[in-house]
Amino acid sequence: MHNPSAGLDYEAPLDGTVVPMKNNARFNQVAVKRIAPGQLEILEMKDGDVLVGAYWIFAKDGKSFVRRGIAKGEDGKSYEYDETFAKQ
Repeated sequence: MHNPSAGLDYEAPLDGTVVPMKNNARFNQVAVKRIAPGQLEILEMKDGDVLVGAYWIFAKDGKSFVRRGIAKGEDGKSYEYDETFAKQ
């Protein structure tokens, strides 16, 4: 995955294996698991503590995806999110 705006740049197998995430102040580990065709579970962690649990669901036509999850903010409070992204 490469997302410079979010400070995320890593390679991970799609089997849920925890791998290091370098050069990110908030997370130092990530696990990505394919849970179904076109669906991923992504866990972003700091020293084994899950800070973000997300589910990405890609549209079959490749023109959009939905990202849902729950995250722990830097203030320690949890919040949920549901975002839709579409190609322009």
